[in-house]
Amino acid sequence: MIGTSMMMGSVSKAHNVHYVIENPKSAVLFLKDRLLYVSGWFLGPEGKTAKKIIAQSKNSVFEAEIIERPDVEQRYSSREVSIRRDCGFEIFCDLSRGVKYVVIKAQEDSGKWIKLGSFIVIVQKTERKKTIDSYYQHWLELFDSISPKDQEKIKARITKLSIQPLFSVLMPVYNTPEKYLIESIESVRNQIYPHWELCISDDASSDPAIRRILEDYRRKDPRIKVTFRETNGHMSANSNSALELAEGEFIVLLDSDDLLAPHALYMVVEEINRFPEVCILYSDEDKIDEKGKRYSPFFKPDWNPDLFRSQNLISHLGVYRRDVVKKVGGFRIGYEGAQDWDLALRVWEQVGDKAIRHIPYVLYHWRAVSGSTALDINIKPYAAKSARNAIVDHLARKQIKAIVLPAGPYFEYHRILYDIPKPYPKVSLIMLSAFKHSLVKDCIESILFKTDYKNFELLIVVNGPNCTRPEITTYLDHLQKRAQLRVLYDDQNAFNYSKLNNWAAEQVDSNIIGFINDDLEVLHPDWLTELVRQICRPEIAAVGAKLFYPHGTIQHAGVVLLVGGVATHRFSGFSREYSGYFSNALLQQNIGCVTAACMLIKKEVFEEVGKFDENLSIDFGDVDLCCKLISKGYWISWTPYAELIHHESKSRGRQASEHSKKEWIYWREKWGKVINEDPFYNPCLSLECPYALAFPPRRKNPWNQ
Repeated sequence: MIGTSMMMGSVSKAHNVHYVIENPKSAVLFLKDRLLYVSGWFLGPEGKTAKKIIAQSKNSVFEAEIIERPDVEQRYSSREVSIRRDCGFEIFCDLSRGVKYVVIKAQEDSGKWIKLGSFIVIVQKTERKKTIDSYYQHWLELFDSISPKDQEKIKARITKLSIQPLFSVLMPVYNTPEKYLIESIESVRNQIYPHWELCISDDASSDPAIRRILEDYRRKDPRIKVTFRETNGHMSANSNSALELAEGEFIVLLDSDDLLAPHALYMVVEEINRFPEVCILYSDEDKIDEKGKRYSPFFKPDWNPDLFRSQNLISHLGVYRRDVVKKVGGFRIGYEGAQDWDLALRVWEQVGDKAIRHIPYVLYHWRAVSGSTALDINIKPYAAKSARNAIVDHLARKQIKAIVLPAGPYFEYHRILYDIPKPYPKVSLIMLSAFKHSLVKDCIESILFKTDYKNFELLIVVNGPNCTRPEITTYLDHLQKRAQLRVLYDDQNAFNYSKLNNWAAEQVDSNIIGFINDDLEVLHPDWLTELVRQICRPEIAAVGAKLFYPHGTIQHAGVVLLVGGVATHRFSGFSREYSGYFSNALLQQNIGCVTAACMLIKKEVFEEVGKFDENLSIDFGDVDLCCKLISKGYWISWTPYAELIHHESKSRGRQASEHSKKEWIYWREKWGKVINEDPFYNPCLSLECPYALAFPPRRKNPWNQ
C-alpha cells in the first residue's frame, strides 16, 4: 500500500505528490561494496512524472533512470491516484568510503525540488571485525526486548496454538556458582510459555550450597524435579540422570550457569505448530558476561549439514523429541565436552534433514566467565577430541568413507576428507576465452600442469572474431600434443557466457562438469582433488572453491544471495587469514550460491534444471543456476580447501555496463518473489553489508500477526 513512512513510501497532501522508495528499506545502511541501489516510483500533480530524480551526497549527484512499472499501474489503477506506467526509477550510486548522507530528490516541471527521502550510508573499510558488537546493544534495545505488552500478546497467542507440548528442561549441575545457578533456574521459571518442567541432576557437588538451593527450589515449585547423584559421573552420566526425570514430549538442554530468554519456549512452540513433524530445533545465541551484558551474537544459518559436521551449529538452544533421544540411547559416556553434538548427530541420522528447524531469534545466553569455554576453548581440551570421535562414529554409521582432521590450526573445528570412489571419475573442465589478456597462457598451463588430479580434460572454447588467429591456433595445437586438451572455436557469435557454456557442456561425455575462468591460477595442486571429493557425494549437486586476488586477499568464499539486490561474494577483500563470521570463512559448508569462475556440477543435474539461462549473457548466470538448484532441493557445497588465484574479469574488464544493469533487473524479476531469503544467511544480518546487523531484521514476530 502507499504508506506514510519516509523510507517505505509517502503521500504529501501539500504537494499532491505520490511516491514510494522501495530500496533501500532502512534509514541506516552499511555497505562493503561502494554501490548503493535506490529504486521506487514517483508521480507529481495530475499524474505527471518527475522532470528529474537524483540521489545527492555532498558534491556527488547520481541521476535516476526512468523505467516502466506496470505492476504499480495495475495495483493502483482503481484508486483516485492517477498512475502512469513510466513512473518507476532506479539510481545506482557509486559512493566513496566513509559516512555519507544521501538525499533523494525529485524535480517537478516548475523546477521545484521535492525531498523524497534520505539515508545515512556507511561505506565501510574491508576490515570491520567489531561491527556487530559495536551496534549490538542498540540492536537489542530496538528488536530483542520483550515488553509487558509483548508478554500479554504472547500469552494470548499461546491460547490459540493447537499444539502445546510439555518441555523437559534438562539441567546438569556440578558446583555451579550460586549466583549463576539461581539466575539460570529463574530464567526457566520466568518463561512466558507455562507448560514446562525443570529436571535437575546434581553430580555429587562438593559445595554444600548446591543441595540447599536445589532443595529450596524443589519445595517451592512443583515443576522442578531434582535428583542427587551419589558419585560424580561427568557430563554425559549427569545429563542422563536428568533425562530419567523427564516426562515431556521435548527435551531442552540448558547448562546450569546459562540463561533462557523469557520467550524461548514460546518461540519453540510456534515453530512446532508450523512444522508438527519437527524433531530437532535450534536457535541463535549470544554470550553474557558476569555483569549481565550480552555480546557476540551467533546468528546462524538454517539447517546446514556440511557446516554441522565442521562445527556444532545446533549447540544452544537445542531442543529434541524425547522419544527419539531415548531411542538413540541418550548421552554417551566417553564423549564428554561434546555430548550434545554427539547426541545431535545420532538424532539427525534417525530423523533426516527435513525434521530440523532453525529459529532466527536469540533465545539462549551462554555464560562467559573465567573457567568457561565461552571465553576459552582450551579450558576443555578433551572436548575437541570427543567431537572428532563423535563425527568419526557418525560417518561410520552412515557408511561414509572419510577421514576427520582438525580444520587447519583450529582444533575445535573439523575437516572431513571424503573418499573419492575408484576408478576416479573423469572431470571435464570448460574454459571460455577470447585470449584478450596476457595471462591466458599462464592460466591454461597452470590448470593443465599444476593439477595433481589426473582424470580430467580441459575443453577450451575460443570465442570472438579474432579467435582463429595463427598465434592462438598454433599455440593450442602444440599444447594438445602435451596434455588432455580439446579446443572448440566460435568466431561467428557474440560473447554469451551462458550460451557458450551450455554448448560446450553438450560436447562432453563426463558425468562431472567444471566451469572455470581463463584468469585462474592454481595455488595448490590438490584443488581439483578436493572439489571432486565433494561432488562425488550423492547429496551434493555443485561445489565451489575459495579464490584469492593476486595480492592475497579473498575474492570468493561463497556467495550470499540477495545482498545488494542479487548476490555478493562473502568476505571479498578481506585478508587471506580472515576467519569470517564464527569461522565460516575457514569451514566447509552448504551455501546458497558459488561462483562459476570455479564450480563443479553433476551433468545430469545441470541438464535437469535447464542449464544456464541464456538471457543472462554476462552476469548472474551462476547465481541463476544456483537458485534453480536450491529451489529444486539440491545441496550446494563450498570448500575452503580448494584454493586458486583469480585475476578477476581480466578477459573483459570490470566495467559496470548498461547491459549488466538489465541483467540485474532480469534476475530480480525472475527470482525476486521466489527467493525471499537466503536460507544460509540469517535474517538478522544485513542485506546492505554482509554480516553486519540488519536494522531491522527481516523476520515477523509471531505474536504481532
